[in-house]
Amino acid sequence: MTDPAEAPFRRTVCRQLAAALLAAAALGAAAQDRQRSAGPASAARDGTASPASRAHVHGAARLTVALDAQALTLRLEAPLEGLLGFEHRPRTEAQRSAVARLQARLRSAEGLFSFAPGAACRLMAGEARSAVFDAGLAISVPSSGRDDHGDLDATFEFRCDRPEAIDSIGIGLFDAYPRLRRLSVEGATDKGQWKRELRPPARTVALPR
Repeated sequence: MTDPAEAPFRRTVCRQLAAALLAAAALGAAAQDRQRSAGPASAARDGTASPASRAHVHGAARLTVALDAQALTLRLEAPLEGLLGFEHRPRTEAQRSAVARLQARLRSAEGLFSFAPGAACRLMAGEARSAVFDAGLAISVPSSGRDDHGDLDATFEFRCDRPEAIDSIGIGLFDAYPRLRRLSVEGATDKGQWKRELRPPARTVALPR
């Protein structure tokens, strides 16, 4: 049985772990943005190439999970090839439609994640960033005109009225984007930090209890 006196300490540790995990993911995404703008040769010269940018692997994605009290934040990082089938800026009407559908789905998170009904989780905000998106909804397309190694960085913020009811997260990414074949999941909750790896047909990430 958990000592009630330990609860404030555990919540503080959880917040610190969650903040550190999300900050690391954000720094990796920012480094990728800089490298795409400057080009890989420049990044190699000045040492700004990050492990995340070097680990651009088709069919693989990374999900960061941070649960802090009632706030649940999910951050998805993935090569665009696994989501769209291409990584360059859209050139045809079919590709532009595919990009628009991806943006809309990421903003709503429809079918991508699910939680125990008793947790009463609802999406509060969804944001997706990628060079293929319109400047009004995401980062600007690099002026260099480079089309190589396009990536996506999406953040989903949920509020859960009963977070203690979350014992797992349902993952719909493999169904929504069949080109994805591996999902590395890293999380932080009041139980500490943890890692999982999912491959089809797995559809659930169990949280530590």
